Amino acid sequence: MDFDSQTPKYLTRKENIIKLILFTAAFALVFINVFQPFNSRQWLTEMSSLRYFLLSSMLVIVGMAVVAISRVIMYKNYGKTKMGLPILSYLLWVLVEWTSMAVTFAFIEKLLFADQRDFFELMKVSLSNTACVLLLPYAILWLYFSWDDKNERLKKIHEAGRSLINHDSYLPNMVNFYDKNGDARFSVKAKDLVYVQGADNYINVKYMDGQRLSTC
Repeated sequence: MDFDSQTPKYLTRKENIIKLILFTAAFALVFINVFQPFNSRQWLTEMSSLRYFLLSSMLVIVGMAVVAISRVIMYKNYGKTKMGLPILSYLLWVLVEWTSMAVTFAFIEKLLFADQRDFFELMKVSLSNTACVLLLPYAILWLYFSWDDKNERLKKIHEAGRSLINHDSYLPNMVNFYDKNGDARFSVKAKDLVYVQGADNYINVKYMDGQRLSTC
């Protein structure tokens, strides 16, 4: 992975940030109720399942507030602007989110529930649990957003190809490529076209220029 390259824009889009927060919240709620971190059921034996669910929901809301604040800042600085966010910076950003949520949960466990364990021991447990709550859904969504983005770009290429026969600049035996506004950006003879490769938010067109393989 090239850490100096820019983070794909689909990770800082508003709609994807909302999906990330909602999916992570749902994942965290299921994780807390199924795996019951901090051995919570051992010292909350008298609490009903409904009260435990409500308590876990409160913890999820607190944790997601940390993520939401972080992602709003990310969106305002990178999602709404043309400024790129290097992948290394994005990974460090996630690391800060993970650590901040772990600290928040450890303090809640220590102060609200009077856990007698040492705070650093609680932090170790919290970091482990938070990695499952946060990093696993992040990884799943990164793969999903990447797959969805590639599908969208392939769909646009397909639609552009279908519109060639109705386009003013269409020429027989030529393949035209258009930008998002429908303006022709590049044309190549069909017999010279080798393949089209998706690359983040753009495509690379490989074609033969005489005896030389060129890229556009």
